[in-house]
Amino acid sequence: MNYLKYIYKIRKEHKLTQKKVAEHLGISQRHYSYLENGDRHMKVEYVIELARLYKISIDELLGFTLED
Repeated sequence: MNYLKYIYKIRKEHKLTQKKVAEHLGISQRHYSYLENGDRHMKVEYVIELARLYKISIDELLGFTLED
């Protein structure tokens, strides 16, 4: 699973809207939508904040495993 699909999946599992996640990141919902859909590149700062929000490692958020 690519990391954007996982970010979408985990957001849904946490029952969060794009708007709520965008507010956490300090960006607009539209900008977050572009990020989640792959229309814009996600800044490292956003990846770090998403990992903190979901209480998971950055590796897990990006879909890395020990085999990688």
